[in-house]
Amino acid sequence: WDGGGATNNWSDSANWSGDVAPTIADDIILDGTSTKNSNIDAAFTVNSVSINGGFTGTITQNAAFTVTNAFTQSAGIFQGTAVNATFGSLNLSASAVFNAPSGTLTLNAQTYAFILQKDASAVFNANGGTVEAKGASPNFPFGGTATITFNNLTISTNTLVYGPFVVNGTLTIGSNSSMSGGVPVIANGNVVFANDADGVSGNTEIHFS
Repeated sequence: WDGGGATNNWSDSANWSGDVAPTIADDIILDGTSTKNSNIDAAFTVNSVSINGGFTGTITQNAAFTVTNAFTQSAGIFQGTAVNATFGSLNLSASAVFNAPSGTLTLNAQTYAFILQKDASAVFNANGGTVEAKGASPNFPFGGTATITFNNLTISTNTLVYGPFVVNGTLTIGSNSSMSGGVPVIANGNVVFANDADGVSGNTEIHFS
């Protein structure tokens, strides 16, 4: 992102190095090259996104957005809207502020790996939406001592929990899905198990508040 266009739009090819708008194979980088605000104005699928130190603008998601692999943010603001998004993984650190879509953010792991990591200084705002964890048995989420607070959370895979989290809305354990890992989960709303859910194991506890 070099911000060279007359608009803030992703579809404006002049905003990108080489004056070519992103395609499915591209790794997107926003950094101090341009701090101009960035508007995802049309549906895009890209390979990865890195929002690095030096970028102080806001990326607003106004259209369907798919990141096949990692979405990594250490600076700036990501502003989701009612439009859904799908990421392979989400990694938040340093001064990142991530306002999730108010629709559904699907974290669809492509490999057996952590799919949500957040350090204590980064901000994750659930924004009234739903986060769905799915894929090849990801470890979900990982926050160290930094509690992650969700609105609605749907587990659609066998999930290893390595960091504490809070669900203020509905926690759903889907078909053939489970949570394990031994970290407490705070449920402030409803907990729903599919008829064929594998349940909760490995010393993981759901605490009702």
